[in-house]
Amino acid sequence: MKDEGLVDEHELQSYFIKRIEKILNEKGKKIIGWDEILEGGLAPSATVMSWRGYGRRHCGSSNGA
Repeated sequence: MKDEGLVDEHELQSYFIKRIEKILNEKGKKIIGWDEILEGGLAPSATVMSWRGYGRRHCGSSNGA
């Protein structure tokens, strides 16, 4: 985490999701995940499935999801 300048587990999760998204996009696939992927920053083309209620869906849509 230190090498990438990540300060907490939320940023680590976002870093990981963005790396996986890049690999999937290169293979013509899209990333999809539960609303936890909103924590720490959302991957640009991610699809978010909300299971924790309206407030989380609104958060994703305001981030461009």
